[in-house]
Amino acid sequence: MNFYKSLLSLILLITVVACNSEGQPNASSPLNVTDAISGPKDLPNHKKYRDFIKTSLRDLKVTEEMTLVDNFSDVLRYHRVHTKGKARENDGMVAFYSSKINFETCVPSLSRTFVVDDNNAPNTGTYTNFCHNMVAHRFLVNPEKNVGDYKEIIQYWLDNKTLESVNKTQRSFGQSSDDYAYSISTNVAKVMAHFALYHPLYGFSLN
Repeated sequence: MNFYKSLLSLILLITVVACNSEGQPNASSPLNVTDAISGPKDLPNHKKYRDFIKTSLRDLKVTEEMTLVDNFSDVLRYHRVHTKGKARENDGMVAFYSSKINFETCVPSLSRTFVVDDNNAPNTGTYTNFCHNMVAHRFLVNPEKNVGDYKEIIQYWLDNKTLESVNKTQRSFGQSSDDYAYSISTNVAKVMAHFALYHPLYGFSLN
């Protein structure tokens, strides 16, 4: 199985997208995904880094049959040997950040793309990263059970068309819109990177 090569390819693909971003938008200039996709040649960072980030993935054609791993059972076998049951769900990152945020607020906040409860994190972006570290720890301890955290986030996005209104949400943050822009970019990238690799566990229907 070419597991690590596939994972590296995914990381490189996300890096290319990130380097093509113009930077953190502010309240007067909300993130415009359509413009970013349709005209990347006009973005300053693209001009600056286009030679550096040029990889064979630039012309990657994705088909319905494409998969990041040859045999997903090998991924599950890796977890059974190295991560599953090796710690308690409330240990690790969950315990480490528990003095700053309540894990019970993480999935609702990541689903809505903004913080739903009081916390001691410095800002929304930091809160988002803390939560993802906690969610990831729980997943590693029990992938089959705790994939539900990720699935709940994506299901909320689909049911409520959350990602279609991020510009409006960003504007509502006013002076903190830069922080929200970073937070939503981090949040979506991490959730969808997880889904790209572990989607067989999600149990979503193709219909």
